[in-house]
Amino acid sequence: ANRKLGNYELTNLLGSGGMGDVYRARHSQFGRMRAVKVIKQHFVEAGHEEVIRRFYREIQAVGALDHPNIVVAIDSSTPADPVHYLVMEYIDGLSVDEQIKRHGPMAIADACEIARQAALGLEYIRHHGMVHRDIKPSNLMVALAQGDSSTGAVRDDRERAVVKILDLGLALLADDEGERFTRFDDRAMGTGMYMAPEQWQTTSVDIRADIYSLGCTLYHMLAGQPPFADSDLRPRRAHETLALPKIHRPAEPLPRPLWNVLRKMTSKNPDERYASPGEVAAALMPFCEGHGLAELVHHRKDALPSAPTRPVIHSDTKLARSSESDTLAGARGAPWDWRDPRRKVSPLRRAALIAGALTAFCICLWLAVAAGRQQGTIRKT
Repeated sequence: ANRKLGNYELTNLLGSGGMGDVYRARHSQFGRMRAVKVIKQHFVEAGHEEVIRRFYREIQAVGALDHPNIVVAIDSSTPADPVHYLVMEYIDGLSVDEQIKRHGPMAIADACEIARQAALGLEYIRHHGMVHRDIKPSNLMVALAQGDSSTGAVRDDRERAVVKILDLGLALLADDEGERFTRFDDRAMGTGMYMAPEQWQTTSVDIRADIYSLGCTLYHMLAGQPPFADSDLRPRRAHETLALPKIHRPAEPLPRPLWNVLRKMTSKNPDERYASPGEVAAALMPFCEGHGLAELVHHRKDALPSAPTRPVIHSDTKLARSSESDTLAGARGAPWDWRDPRRKVSPLRRAALIAGALTAFCICLWLAVAAGRQQGTIRKT
């Protein structure tokens, strides 16, 4: 039976995270579909006041925002209620990480338009004194909107593709003097493969950390995997020390000016990055012409005629130890998964494999020689 929560009837589970579960829900009177994030009850029963405070911090952050490129908060519980929840708009669209996993690297214009619209949403967040701190492909969705030009979309179609930023659960209120949440139980928050170097070290991050993460996300869309996915180093060390790996796209080579934009977005030094997401959006504009985001969403819907597009609504990012990576949640073995066995083997592992093969060959050769000598001894006797 469906569960009732206030005016909302919860239907199916959309996603689950460390702190809460997200359900698709229908308003009992208006019939409108919503997404409802419910804090896990065991936190409430165990008296985890820190988690509950963090949940209402998310409500405070999301509730103050109203922008076409950000998921809008609609309703919520109160701290005195027995069940804590946040009601958000329901996004029926295409998850960027799902698109990459299924089809590999995206067309340049499509990837740049997604990043450009996300930058517009981040610029709005910046004006409200916030930092998202968890920009990555799974927190971006593409949906369709009718005749809305507020996103400044390059195309002038009647039906427009609009990029939505999800999950402001890690949002940092820049003017809040209370406890910061960049670290929780001595563990880094955010997602390792997309985190700016300074985000591993300090709570004092600003919007330029989001610009870095957006650059890593754009890189992922263009390359089919995040930066440093093939590195033997831990994500933190790789982001701190390694140069941005080249992107090889034989069918659609990356223009040098776009590569320069990407490098500036992902500079190790925040002072060398763009100063604001608005500057990023302007820099990406020339590469968005002719994008086909609306067609991508339509194609996804046509591929699943018996069901609506699966809205991937992620709750809070997993908390991970600084030495670990919690990147790329998804099915193993999916095309373009960076853990795919077809990925490049590290030099250390390759050397170990070669040494093992040589050892096995020498053992076989020794056994063959020993057997030959024994056979000769038998014949002589």
